[in-house]
Amino acid sequence: FAERMVEWQEHERRRMAGEIHDGISQRIVSLFFHLSAAADAIPGDPEVAAEQVARAQDLAGAALPGRIIADIRAAYPTLDAARLIHEFVRRLIGLLIEDVATETGRRLAALAPRSADDVRLANSPVAGFSRAIGEADAAIKDFLNARMYRHARVTRVMNEAAGVVRDLFAHYDAHPEDLPSEWREGLVGVQASARARHIADFIAGMTDRYALAEHGRLFDSTPELR
Repeated sequence: FAERMVEWQEHERRRMAGEIHDGISQRIVSLFFHLSAAADAIPGDPEVAAEQVARAQDLAGAALPGRIIADIRAAYPTLDAARLIHEFVRRLIGLLIEDVATETGRRLAALAPRSADDVRLANSPVAGFSRAIGEADAAIKDFLNARMYRHARVTRVMNEAAGVVRDLFAHYDAHPEDLPSEWREGLVGVQASARARHIADFIAGMTDRYALAEHGRLFDSTPELR
């Protein structure tokens, strides 16, 4: 049982670390996105620039991130932006890891499991953030859903990326001879649905860079996706 508990704890640690990393990365990218848009707009449209700066400040002022940034600025008032971001990420990671470890320990103590099944059959998750940190995390995600993921520039890039995939699929379906030799094998005489699945599997295995390179090789015009 002890061995399985250690294995489960390691699995949860990796899962939570991934969620923390992804959330932080998205948030920093969002800040960078709004400030970059502001910098682009300053020469020709000061009003747009001011709007983008306001959005970045709004995001930075969200409850949990705002407190961390305020603490850093109070301790290091002359810190440059790059080092401020680095210190912000370091502190936020530390805070979230400490919170999930403390809260999970509290829940384990209350549950007092005697087997792995006790954990599986628990009425609520055994590992997770405290209520306060969980609410702060949800607030950040809500902000990003509303102001980043559905932003016009983001949706434009997503639509262009989808167009690249559609172009590649249509081309390979019409010209399977352009597939790599190992992917052409066994396609002669197969049903259309099986060929489509085969081509989809090939495209699904592409990296972004490879997909754009293939599109550039096969088509006259390829979007830059940025």
